[in-house]
Amino acid sequence: VQRLREEGRERTWARHAAIATGVVAGIEALGLRPVAPEAHRSSTVTAAWLPDGIEWGPFNAAMRAEGLVIAGGQGKWTGKILRFGHMGDVGIDEMADALAIMGGTLPEFGHRAEGAADAARSAYQQLTAVVR
Repeated sequence: VQRLREEGRERTWARHAAIATGVVAGIEALGLRPVAPEAHRSSTVTAAWLPDGIEWGPFNAAMRAEGLVIAGGQGKWTGKILRFGHMGDVGIDEMADALAIMGGTLPEFGHRAEGAADAARSAYQQLTAVVR
């Protein structure tokens, strides 16, 4: 609440939107596809389809072994998607770190992945340069 008061509602919303844009750029750099079409994406959570052939359980365990805790799908989405939460005090550095861990883990499962952290930071910086 204190940060929201200091930052202001509009700037907080803009920061969340910029982080969401960065996360989408990062997951796309990894070759993953966002679940929601662009017009319907959230500023606080980004869902992506798991690549074909990757099982959520072992993939999630490998990421957790590297220190990354990320949500999977629920209900009919179980085993099909993963979710990045990016609200509150979560910043682009935490998201870039998460994307880097994911990018380092995907090749263990036969999926080529690189450049996600840089893509996320670049997309975020382009948007925040306008907000400042």
